[in-house]
Amino acid sequence: MKTSLNICSWNVGGCCLLEIIEKDITDSYGSMGDILLVGDLNARTGSEKDYIDGDSTSHDVDCFTEERVSKDLITDSRGKNLLEFCIGNQLRILNGRMCGDSTGKFTCFKPNGCSVVDYALVSQSLLQQILYFNVSDFKANFSDCHCKITFKILASFQLEKNKSHMKDFPLRYKWDTESIQNFQESFTHPVIQNELKYFLNNKIILDKKNVNDDTYSIHSIYEKVCKVSLKKKKKRVKTCNHKKMV
Repeated sequence: MKTSLNICSWNVGGCCLLEIIEKDITDSYGSMGDILLVGDLNARTGSEKDYIDGDSTSHDVDCFTEERVSKDLITDSRGKNLLEFCIGNQLRILNGRMCGDSTGKFTCFKPNGCSVVDYALVSQSLLQQILYFNVSDFKANFSDCHCKITFKILASFQLEKNKSHMKDFPLRYKWDTESIQNFQESFTHPVIQNELKYFLNNKIILDKKNVNDDTYSIHSIYEKVCKVSLKKKKKRVKTCNHKKMV
C-alpha cells in the first residue's frame, strides 16, 4: 500500500514520472486497495484544491477538513500537474489538512527560501483512517534541507487460518504393563496396515503442503493405534473446598 518517492527529475527518457506512477496505479495497484504515496515530490501546490467542488463525499472525522492550507503560497507547473494527478486518481494531500499540521508547515529549507515539496498523498477513501499528520522541525543532521513528515494510520488486520487439517489433540491414554504389547500388536490390524502401506508407498516431497499432509497422516495413524490398544484417562474434575467462616 505504501510507496516512498524522491523525485529529483520529473522527466526520465522523455516520460513524466507522474504518468508512470499513474499507469502503475491504473494497471496494478489501484485494484489491490487504497493508495498511499509519501516523499519528496519536488512540486509546490500552494493551497490549491486537490479535488473538484461538488464531487467529494463528506467525511465525519473530527481531524479532517476539506479545505487545505499551506504556508507556501506558490503553485508552480509541477504543482499543477500534481494536483491534476490527485484529482484524476482520487488522492488527497494530507499536508495542511489533518490534525498536527493545521497551518501547512514548510517541509524544505534552502538558502533561497522555504517551500512545501514533501507530501503524503492518500486515497480519498483512506482519509477516515488517518489519525494524525505532522511536519517535524528542520534538523541538519537528518537531511540537508528536508523535514521529516510523519503520520498515524488506523489499521486492522485479520489472520486467515487454514483449519482444513486441524484436529483436536487426542485425549490422554493410560499406560501400564500391558500397554506395550497391546500397542505393538495394534499395528498388525488390517486397517492400520493398509494406512501404513499407503503412507510408505507415497513419495515424500519436501515442501510446505506435502510435509503438513504427511504429518497429518502419521498423526492419524498413531491416533487410531491408541484408540485400538489403549484406554483413555478420565478427566479429573477439580472441586473447590470452601471453608466455613468462623
